[in-house]
Amino acid sequence: MSESKVTLRIWGGPGDGEFLSVRRELTHAHVGVYNYSTKGVRMGNLQRVNLMLEKRQREALERLARQRNRSVSDLVREYISAGLSEDNSQQRERLLALENARALSARVLKRRKGKPITNSVKIMERMREERTNELLGRGR
Repeated sequence: MSESKVTLRIWGGPGDGEFLSVRRELTHAHVGVYNYSTKGVRMGNLQRVNLMLEKRQREALERLARQRNRSVSDLVREYISAGLSEDNSQQRERLLALENARALSARVLKRRKGKPITNSVKIMERMREERTNELLGRGR
């Protein structure tokens, strides 16, 4: 690994906002993070985001990045894209189910020549009330 000079800006402490220059050895997880093009994504299209991760999450990401010879940022972008695609897929399934339910309702209404289906909830409530009154010996 190569050694390089890194400038850090300190936040959230006594030296908040101060710059600190240190010499550090670059690890594999740091290499490639600032490539001009990452998996077809130009740096100009990317925006910096700070994420709060648990220590085990960060360690796992760094381990995977080393194993796959990729940057942590690249892995995070891939996982976020996959998660968003999954969310969109589930939403499409829910919308399709809703459309199917509406189409079924329209077919039933057409078959019944426009006569709506009796509200079974109201029927059940009335039956329960009648049975309760019968059991308690109340009149109707």
